[in-house]
Amino acid sequence: MNKTSDKFFCTLVCLVVASLAGFAAMAALIMVGGWSVMQALFAAAVVWAVLSALLITMICNGSRETPEEARARVETEMAEAKARATGASIPTATKPAAASPSQAVAASEPTPEPAAPAPTPKVSETPASAATSGPDDLKLLKGVGPKLEDKLHANGVTSFAQIAGWGPAEIADMDDKLSFKGRIDRDGWVEQAKILASGGETEFSKRGEGKNG
Repeated sequence: MNKTSDKFFCTLVCLVVASLAGFAAMAALIMVGGWSVMQALFAAAVVWAVLSALLITMICNGSRETPEEARARVETEMAEAKARATGASIPTATKPAAASPSQAVAASEPTPEPAAPAPTPKVSETPASAATSGPDDLKLLKGVGPKLEDKLHANGVTSFAQIAGWGPAEIADMDDKLSFKGRIDRDGWVEQAKILASGGETEFSKRGEGKNG
């Protein structure tokens, strides 16, 4: 006989044994327990189903269930069958299921915290001329000499960046303060200052010449 035939024969034997046990249980419940035929028949069917499944699992399928566990399960299923037959509440199992080793290890390991994002380097927007210490050499502007530079300093102007940001109102105000009407526009101070403030050079600054203001 091959394995399939052996398993079929084993299953058949288990079903027969479970049927005999079911009939015996039905007879006992009617004669000894005083159950009605319908109640006893229902209980016998439950006994047959439970016992046949238990026998097939343990004998034919090679179940790893221990005899104590099998006995406890049969007792529980019998109690449930009796409760269904009598209309009583079905008892529930109070023993929690044991966690698998992988679940226990996963529960014991702490959840890693997400890594903080690396700070983004801040790009400096300061002009090259403003990065150096001290005032800029305003004499690098065409039309600005030592005296005119002193007047600019006296009026709080010390860097190319300041001059590069002048608008019409600032230019008019500084013309009045320096007593050189139109010279700022005529010599192009704002345009020169923008180049020098960004670290560049003008034709005049390359020569390093300054005119007396």
